[in-house]
Amino acid sequence: MSDDAANSERTAGIKPYSWKPGQSGNPSGRPKRQPIIDELRKVLDQGTDVPGETVADRLAALLVKHASKGNGQFMKLILEYVAGKPTEHIDVQGGGVTLVLREAKRPDDTCDDDNADGRPPAETT
Repeated sequence: MSDDAANSERTAGIKPYSWKPGQSGNPSGRPKRQPIIDELRKVLDQGTDVPGETVADRLAALLVKHASKGNGQFMKLILEYVAGKPTEHIDVQGGGVTLVLREAKRPDDTCDDDNADGRPPAETT
């Protein structure tokens, strides 16, 4: 069997021009796998020896316990996960223009107001 005949047998069921030029046949792309994160979620959802308590509940209690004893690393961790990292303002001046750069907000932050922190908007001169 020639290469052309073998090739035509393999491609016999394929419709020509199924996609428009530039259109992806898989627009969502390859599914993102996070095996370690997925496994951690399973473990955190498991129960402990205390009825109604999960591993996540126990870890949260330990974080709060250490933070309440004054451990700054635990305090920072809790605040960053609960409230998000604080916005960092960097004022850059030059050429008669003042730019205020802000750190990106967390994806779950629903505030659309650029000046929600009470600072006045950046002025240009």
